[in-house]
Amino acid sequence: QGCNFGDLANSLIRDQLIFGLADTNLRDSLLLQSDLTLKTTIDKCLLHEQKKQQVHELFEKHSLKDTHHEADIKMVSSPHRPSLPFSGPSAHAHRSERRDPG
Repeated sequence: QGCNFGDLANSLIRDQLIFGLADTNLRDSLLLQSDLTLKTTIDKCLLHEQKKQQVHELFEKHSLKDTHHEADIKMVSSPHRPSLPFSGPSAHAHRSERRDPG
């Protein structure tokens, strides 16, 4: 005569795993599935962690690109760039031309 203690142990471990998850979205997603086994729960958790890691790596990669792009923009539009020397007549010379010689 066999007993189902093995199945009960698996379902208890599965439940502990699900309710111990820090990610509430993953937990809610798993709880919505009616035929969830311990194996599928573990597989889905591992897959979720892999996806999270990939997203994190992509974010870092794009973040570094954006940082370099922003630095390039700041360098081009910096208000601290040296101004070009003025080559036209000075304001004083311009005023002296307007004086009445009389």
